[in-house]
Order: sequence, then C-alpha cells, then structure tokens
Amino acid sequence: MRRILIVGAGKMASNLCYNLYRRGWKEVWIANRTCERAEVLAQRFGYKAIGLDQALPEVDLVVIAVRDDAIRDVADRLRLQTRNAIVVHTAAMRPIAALDRFARYGLFYVLGSFSAEHYTDFAELPIVVEGNSEAVVGRLKALALEFSDRVYELDLQQRKWMHLAAVWANNFTNHLLGISHHLLRDASIPEQIMHPIIRQTFERALITDPRDVQTGPALRGDVQTLRMHRQMMHTWKGGSYAELYDLLSHSIARTHGVSLQLTSTSEALSEEE
Repeated sequence: MRRILIVGAGKMASNLCYNLYRRGWKEVWIANRTCERAEVLAQRFGYKAIGLDQALPEVDLVVIAVRDDAIRDVADRLRLQTRNAIVVHTAAMRPIAALDRFARYGLFYVLGSFSAEHYTDFAELPIVVEGNSEAVVGRLKALALEFSDRVYELDLQQRKWMHLAAVWANNFTNHLLGISHHLLRDASIPEQIMHPIIRQTFERALITDPRDVQTGPALRGDVQTLRMHRQMMHTWKGGSYAELYDLLSHSIARTHGVSLQLTSTSEALSEEE
C-alpha cells in the first residue's frame, strides 16, 4: 500500500503525515472539510491537498482521522474510485462497522499522546489493528510494521479496556503531575526538585506491578500526615482538589487493606463528605 488518502487535518492526521514523510512515502493526499487546513498540512510535507467533496484519487488505503462522532458522516461522504481500497478509522472506542459500506475496512490505531505542533515518531509506540477479513488484517499489520514492531490485533471490547487503562495511565497521571507542578510553583519551589522521584516512579512502574511498590502516608496509615495534607489542600485553590486527595488516599488504603483509624470527624478523610 503506497498510495494513501488521509481524511482530516488534526493531531492524528498531522502525526501520520509526519511518520509517512520520515519513511519516504510520496503519494499521499490529504482531504478535509475545510480545504484550507488540508493545504496547510500538505504543504509541510510536500503532499497534495484535496476537498472532501472533490473527485478523490485512486488509492490503496484511506485513513479517516477525524473526531469519533464524525466517522460515519465522513465515511458516507467518501466517493472512492476503486472498491479495492482499504478504509480505516483511528478511533479505539468505535466499532469498525462504522465503515461497513465499504468492501474492505478496519482500524489503524496508534496508542500515544499527540500534538499537532510537536510530532511523535511511531517507532516506539504500539499500533493496534482490526479488519473485516483476515486479508485486511494482514495488510494492516504489514503497514503497521513499517512504523513499529509493537503491533497488536485487538477487537472492540479489548480496545475499550485498553483505552480505559490508557486514560488512567496517561490522562489522569498527567493531571496529577499538573497538580504537583502547581503546588510547587505556588510555594516558590523549583519544579525540578520533583523530577527524580517522578522518573523513579515511572521506571519502577515499567518493570514491576505498581501496586507492589506503592508508598506514602495512606499505605502506612499515617493519619497525622493525611490530616495535615488535607488541611493544606483545603487552603489551596479554594479546596478544589481536596476531595480528589481524599478519594485517592482512600483508594490506596482500601487496595492494600489498610484501615485508617481517624478519630476527629471534622478532620478525617471521610467518604461521606
């Protein structure tokens, strides 16, 4: 598959173009609802832009890289020149049946966190594929292996669990790191002071079960420290993150069978609050 049409001009489309360009792909077209955005993206890599409602080129693969809720609408608008083209979307949480008006269809999903401004090489990232036939799966796996050696075939239910796990590992973790960053900044402490422990945390998590290396006051049942932290969280940012501190502390304690013996109701970490 050497002739590709990418539908979309956002984060995923931009990173896909970058990775195709790095690997020497020449025959790439970019289509978008607003042709101007397609032209901007195409010019970065020397590719060709086309309006979504124009006559589309004859290609081997169509990658629909748009919002999850727009996949079906975009697919219905496509007028392909050949029935042999494989049409895929890039949304882990959506069934490939959204593309069942085509003869050959599937999914090409790269598990990563992407930006339209800072491109990411797919070489170190997992790529997940699914297809409506073994032949389609084989073609998509072959394509994925041109980018990464971490290629997986997962069905919709597996992808849903994978996506949920990724939200915990990436989105929630990033949110918590942001809280840590701003706590330090507001206390006039250089954020670099936390870099070694952050690095250590992730290095450990990659080589063992994170639960086996859990530390902290909730695990120890250190009620005095927990209360002090809770009081501090109530004074910071109007207490916006105090409940989150409580929930996470309780979750750690329950997971490890720790009983938090709290004697002061007004200061205690209470699930009823």
